[in-house]
Amino acid sequence: MKNRILLAPDLLPPSSFAEFEFVLVPEKEAYASEALYLGEKKILIPSGYPQTAKNLKGAGYKPIETDLSEFYKGDGGVSCLSAPVYKIL
Repeated sequence: MKNRILLAPDLLPPSSFAEFEFVLVPEKEAYASEALYLGEKKILIPSGYPQTAKNLKGAGYKPIETDLSEFYKGDGGVSCLSAPVYKIL
């Protein structure tokens, strides 16, 4: 679905994205909002955030969980560690 966003409402107000539908991230799992869409409904998220994974599955996505605990210590997240390559259409 277009115009959908993974959102931790305790960190960023939903009113900032009025035109979007939300997949919510609970406050205690805020780090999981640092995710990366891989295409084909697959989303790379840090492991250890079960409610966020459940919310993504409920919205029709396929969360792929990976251990990022060492990067978390340095305040790094999934999108910070990526260098996406885009296909020009």
